[in-house]
Amino acid sequence: MTDYNRLMDSKDATDAMTWMPTNPRSFVVAQDGGVYPERRQPGTLKLNYHIQTVQFDSVIAPNKNSKSSNMIKGSMTILEPYGVTLIDTLIAASWDGKTYQNYCENPYMLQLEFKGYDDNGEEIPKGESDVTTYTKRFPIRLLTMKVEVTTRGTEYKIDFVPSGGHVLQSTELSTTPEVFNITAGTVREFFKELEEKFLNFQVGLITNNKATQGDGFFFKIDPVIAESKIVNETKVSLAKANPKVKDIQLNKSNFTIPRGTPILDIITKVMAHSDFLIKEQLRLEANAYENPASVDQTGIFNAIKTTTKIEYGGIDINGNRQGPDIDVRTNRYPKIVTYNIQQYAMWSVRRPEVPTLYTDTIPYTSKYYNYLYTGLNTDIIDLKINFDSTYYTAIMAFTSAKAAEDSTEDTEYEQLRNTGRDVVGLNPAIISKIHPQLASIPTITPVKYRYIVGDRSVTSGMNVIDRPAAQSAADVLKSIYTAQNQEMLALQLTIVGDPTLIKQDDWLYIPDPESASDFNNWSISASTYARRNGHYPMDRGEVIVRVNINSPVDMDIDLENQGLAYPQPQYSPSLFSGQYKILTVNNRFANGKFEQVLSLVRITNDEAPTAYSQAANTGNRRTDGPVELGYNNDQDLVPTNPTNPLGDYDPDNVSNEPLPIDTSIPPGTTLILNPSSDAPWTVEVNGDPRQ
Repeated sequence: MTDYNRLMDSKDATDAMTWMPTNPRSFVVAQDGGVYPERRQPGTLKLNYHIQTVQFDSVIAPNKNSKSSNMIKGSMTILEPYGVTLIDTLIAASWDGKTYQNYCENPYMLQLEFKGYDDNGEEIPKGESDVTTYTKRFPIRLLTMKVEVTTRGTEYKIDFVPSGGHVLQSTELSTTPEVFNITAGTVREFFKELEEKFLNFQVGLITNNKATQGDGFFFKIDPVIAESKIVNETKVSLAKANPKVKDIQLNKSNFTIPRGTPILDIITKVMAHSDFLIKEQLRLEANAYENPASVDQTGIFNAIKTTTKIEYGGIDINGNRQGPDIDVRTNRYPKIVTYNIQQYAMWSVRRPEVPTLYTDTIPYTSKYYNYLYTGLNTDIIDLKINFDSTYYTAIMAFTSAKAAEDSTEDTEYEQLRNTGRDVVGLNPAIISKIHPQLASIPTITPVKYRYIVGDRSVTSGMNVIDRPAAQSAADVLKSIYTAQNQEMLALQLTIVGDPTLIKQDDWLYIPDPESASDFNNWSISASTYARRNGHYPMDRGEVIVRVNINSPVDMDIDLENQGLAYPQPQYSPSLFSGQYKILTVNNRFANGKFEQVLSLVRITNDEAPTAYSQAANTGNRRTDGPVELGYNNDQDLVPTNPTNPLGDYDPDNVSNEPLPIDTSIPPGTTLILNPSSDAPWTVEVNGDPRQ
């Protein structure tokens, strides 16, 4: 447990990947390939337990079940050729020299080592730094074990979850034990008082001889979010004002949290009240017309991500932290749980409140997958497409008692035309009236909205019903969480295993939102981070990939091509080609093969960002807001798998000279159009002139 706690205290990915067990009581229980014979549990006579299969799912996108946190679960099959002794071995490993501890509480480590040869026949990994990059580690907690004795030996089918970053399997660590009343004015104040409420309850258990040690609950918050207000002082009712002072205090409000409320739900409702989300991200409770620079339809929406760190240790009767020790009254190890709340960049939120309808995701592309008739496929084994034309985004209407003003579609977009810019609340249909050229862009995933009245899951609890802006913010978060596997266009991509897509953050190590590290350094692109550490940072923003699908065309009459026309490799006529985000990664290790199944959803309306930027004469990246992901974030577009079909942009080989009229542009040429030029331009594509 001391080794495990030391791993959880890792400052960054480098510390975690170079971690090695030092406690002599850290043993190898089961293995495949005959490795580490010197580190077997000595009391078991070095028995052999062979790992046959391992599979685990990583749900990395915000989702309905775990809200802003991750959901990771897995299973493995272990074969014992003779006997039924694995549980005996686990019990033997729980001996601390004096007594047998509760072996079900012990932490375990699943380790995966990649070994092989490169294209030159040289062995991989080559050096010590390569060993850490090509080694994946997963601290796990065993949930269930099914034992079956067969003719080939005893099979143990085990289900597991991460031991350090997954609390949904434990209600005592993920819900409130009693009613809490909290008075606060900022995010930091709220969670500091919540820590005190948990501490008082745990100390009460010790005082009443219900436990010898209590669990500890702590919160670490991104500084920008932490200082955010959660109260609108101009709209606080007297009933919700601070009741702890003699005079009325409107800069703080009272929040009541019922018993059994999930902590992740509390985080969601607090964030819905935060100025970080309401004012800085959604631009609510403000007149958008007053500040022309306040809204950028090509910006990045920063939502929240919650990760959890669980350590072995407890709280004594004085509230002081103690080391790992069994609680003799409950026969379990108390835990120290730290909830980390950080910013999470999103490019795919398509709601009228979110000013990111035309975010260009191409500069942030992490992977390129080329399938049919591209001549570049070395990754994809199978592809399945799920298209749902009935998909729509539900939006809660009438969050306030009375509308501020009456307007029609025509008056709205005419007013916007007069102001010379676009504001929050627009949809592509309205914007195309301001910039008509956008209406000529074909899209396979058009945005569609449906307004509903009232949603108790959004408005109930935490004073949300009393604040219209908080209702809108909570509705946006719900839309983000429930969009999992419910998008208009989804792909299931089976690929040859890619080690860089094996999740390590919020599993092997827990990023600290308050510290300075490569993980929190937004100027370091996701691709650069992956090259340094061997895995992508999946908890700081959506993982964007490009899927290219070419398709032959069946012609009615074409004797030369026998009725078929094939596209050239640099073109992707299929509208299924485009930008996708990864929702889940299923990893499978069996029969000597490593395969992954990626669940992808299409970035809605992703065909229009470039055209919008040209029409609006704006850049394609956000320059304001609390977090700037870095101008060069993934802009190098260096793929770690097949060749980038879009071509590499070379800034040193760009001509600013205007092209002559009727110039023929060879295939593969990088064409840069000057959006600031007032002169019209026409490009002829397959005989079709487009201006």
